[in-house]
Amino acid sequence: MDLNDITRDIERIGLPKRPRERRPDVSVKYGKVKALIFRLLALSLLAVIAAFSILVLSHYRSSIMALIVLVYVVLGGLLAYKLFSLTYTGWLYTFFLSLAGVILPLLALATRGFSNPALTMGAATVFILSVISAALLWWAKDLLGIKSYKEVFTPYT
Repeated sequence: MDLNDITRDIERIGLPKRPRERRPDVSVKYGKVKALIFRLLALSLLAVIAAFSILVLSHYRSSIMALIVLVYVVLGGLLAYKLFSLTYTGWLYTFFLSLAGVILPLLALATRGFSNPALTMGAATVFILSVISAALLWWAKDLLGIKSYKEVFTPYT
């Protein structure tokens, strides 16, 4: 029994094939600009992850915190790579991250109020940057073949 026999048997059994993945279509209007925006957002995400990691490690000198930061850097780097390579999962997770960046500062301001100016300015900065990135990601969604909101959660055929 060689490899050809095994592949023929697998095809005969009818195992489910891997579903097709959304491929970027640069032929859409402003396609190259949208691809450039994806890549710039990925690079800025890497810069934010690196800066936050350095900030945390400079304030907390414990091995547990270093492990948490390492996991944060690895997962953030994977997300940035997915977005940089123009994949649907990279777009979706970065879009959700941007929406969380819109909601969480509003919750922080609602619970703490505007009495702390540093918290207010930080929350306002995160809110504004998250709104801008979410709007850019939504504008560039047709690069991945997404035309409406309901197509975000439907399987690609």
